[in-house]
Amino acid sequence: MSRSRLPGYLGVLLLGAMLAARPAGADAADPTTTAERLALLRTAAARADEGLEALIGQMLLAVDAGRRGSALTVEGDQPPAPEFAAAADFAATAAAMAIVVERSTASLDATLAAVAPSFGGLPDGPHAVALERLRLQLTAAGQASGPFVRRRHAADDTLVALADALAALADDDATAALDALDRADAERAAVAAWKQPPSVLSYWLDTTGAMLATARRIAEATIAGDRVAAAKAGRAYQKAAEQARRADIALALAMTESGAALASAPLRGLAVALAADIAQREAVASVLQIGR
Repeated sequence: MSRSRLPGYLGVLLLGAMLAARPAGADAADPTTTAERLALLRTAAARADEGLEALIGQMLLAVDAGRRGSALTVEGDQPPAPEFAAAADFAATAAAMAIVVERSTASLDATLAAVAPSFGGLPDGPHAVALERLRLQLTAAGQASGPFVRRRHAADDTLVALADALAALADDDATAALDALDRADAERAAVAAWKQPPSVLSYWLDTTGAMLATARRIAEATIAGDRVAAAKAGRAYQKAAEQARRADIALALAMTESGAALASAPLRGLAVALAADIAQREAVASVLQIGR
């Protein structure tokens, strides 16, 4: 038996002992005693309801912050780590609150068993241990989100630098094009350093690498005044670009899935825990109506 539930069970033993000392049917003949027992039940239910209300509010804060962090991981320019840190803090507070709520609902369960056994027990509600585990998962998601976002930006910046190179070539500035291609190569290398990448990344690296290489040949042939080589490289670039467009779409989808997966487990866990807490509070509300 957990420590958090022990006081509730002790309470029902004490209450049961007092009720057992009364003769059968005494309650029906003693409205005052019945009213006192119902008052005791409602007091326990009100205490549990108050705790659940505060806990649900805290968990909603954790869910909202976690969702914002997940959205920023997938897209956006703001760092997601602060949102995940806030979500973890909210979950930590919720875990501390859940300890108190577990005790109050255990006490209410015990009182129900003695005063209104036909009602049955309360549905399962918050568990501090589960919320603490979710806090750790949110913290881990925040730590992983920074490197992921940097890789996402590096993929975008690779294509931006390539576009700059093409614009420079269109302006007959091959030197500026080479500078832009150097930037593109550096950003592509940052993406290639992904330790556990999605399977589509190698396809993107190959096709993007081919595009950068042929664009570089165009620039170098332009500087050398070799029109034949520049034209040949231009045709090769067109081929590479067709493949790269498909690779860009595939990588964008993989990035979205990978980014969302970073926090999917704790967000799903928070949603399940929140639904359980709401269901338990609804049951407590029904207890408050007993005898009315």
